[in-house]
Amino acid sequence: SFQADRSDFVLDGSGSEGANNFGKQLQFVVNFTNQFEIGDNNTRVGLLTFATAVHTEFYLDAVHDNATLQKKILAANYPNGETNTHLGRSGFFPHHL
Repeated sequence: SFQADRSDFVLDGSGSEGANNFGKQLQFVVNFTNQFEIGDNNTRVGLLTFATAVHTEFYLDAVHDNATLQKKILAANYPNGETNTHLGRSGFFPHHL
């Protein structure tokens, strides 16, 4: 088990990515975060998606254990919108730092 302060993930939910590849992104995040102990005094994780718009799935302080984190990650909705990579960056910085 690794120790990290926080991990924020920004996932591409555009139509060009496709639902199958979006699912692979979600599974990657699950696999990666399984290496950490999740909690207020441990690693905190945030997740947002971008496509036509940015959507915050959950903020850093919203999940307090590994099981809940996995459920929330896998419940993320595939936006299937336009590819606006710049929105992922701009949506991430004001809300997650």
